[in-house]
Amino acid sequence: VLNAGSSSIKFALFKDQAILETVFRGAIDGIGTEHSKFVVNGSAADTLARYFPIPEHVTAVHVLVDWLIERLPAATLDAIAYRVVYAGPGYAAPQAIDAAMQARCGKGCIGRNPTLTLAV
Repeated sequence: VLNAGSSSIKFALFKDQAILETVFRGAIDGIGTEHSKFVVNGSAADTLARYFPIPEHVTAVHVLVDWLIERLPAATLDAIAYRVVYAGPGYAAPQAIDAAMQARCGKGCIGRNPTLTLAV
């Protein structure tokens, strides 16, 4: 699951089973600053805190994807969820972002962070 804000990306990976089990969760905070932080909390092998400049969201997504590629066996992701904070009054439950949703709510929901939307 990805949740993007104006200067952060929060993320989590869950095991696909009847009751979801968190594998790890983390955040990239301070995007656009000299003091950006990449933090992951999970097993001992997946727990880290690194501090380095991350100039914008596209770079932040690359940092996250590169880290994921190092950790996950090929073809182990079944789905990626991107959390949109506000998609309009007609959306109260999780839904797939498809052409129909984009047409109904326009740039007001999908385009809040167009750089990240393109990166994902």
